[in-house]
Amino acid sequence: MRIKAQLVLVVFLEHRLSNLDIAVIGAGSLGSIIAKNMATFHSKTWATKRTLQDIQHLKSQGVKITDDNSSVDASVYVYTIKKHNLSQVNNEIKLYGQFLISAIAGVTLNELDFFNKVARIMPSIGVATKTGFVAYSMNSNCGKYEQKVIDYIFQGNHVFEIDESLMNLVTIGACLPGLYAKILETECDDATKQNVLHIYENYLTMNGLDYETSVHIVESVVQTIESFKLRGLEFDSIYAKVASPGGGTVKAHEYAQSIGFYNDLERHNKQDLEIEINSILDKAYNHFKGK
Repeated sequence: MRIKAQLVLVVFLEHRLSNLDIAVIGAGSLGSIIAKNMATFHSKTWATKRTLQDIQHLKSQGVKITDDNSSVDASVYVYTIKKHNLSQVNNEIKLYGQFLISAIAGVTLNELDFFNKVARIMPSIGVATKTGFVAYSMNSNCGKYEQKVIDYIFQGNHVFEIDESLMNLVTIGACLPGLYAKILETECDDATKQNVLHIYENYLTMNGLDYETSVHIVESVVQTIESFKLRGLEFDSIYAKVASPGGGTVKAHEYAQSIGFYNDLERHNKQDLEIEINSILDKAYNHFKGK
């Protein structure tokens, strides 16, 4: 009887999830990826953008598109907008207790309390190929059902919950595909590549992430780059997918260039390599912390 009840519960949950109207608001690069992936298994996917022609390609993927946020009536909203557009978008959305999933950089859960149930996410670029990760934090009004919604939307990726205080650190993990692509571009030897990956894991762990999560993040870095390479992308193009102007990835890469880090990487012993990589990652981390 217990097994039968569990099966009934699973079927009910799957039915409930499949019938949600889910809207990606501000479908730029990240939002378009989320909407496109979701449309492969979810028929009630919406995407909005002020310039409708930018998301016309999503229509052929089965995504309902509009340039009018107020015309969308969804149960779940995924905000992939810029911080300065937040107030305007909120004025356009009809609020009545929906679930908000926010990918807005630098906006905390407390700043999103106009929604009753809120999750803050940090997805890596690997979500484009379902080789990435999605870290999330939720406010106290959320529970297991909201966790299931996040798992559902980002299925195929490594999805895990963290304390919001670690969100800046996890953002370092989202930088790593770009930074590691630049290292691979140097054609360094396999031993150096492995040392770099271990240093990434150690950095994340030493700064507060648990070891298992750190390993998953670094594994996703390798898988993401391999997936993009199979699609014909060069290392520089992979870096460009991650590096937004003025962002933490760019800050770290420019600092690495300024200290000559990429010049003959194999000259480093592991200890010296770790010192330099830690200083590079610190540049990005301090940027995310506003220092």
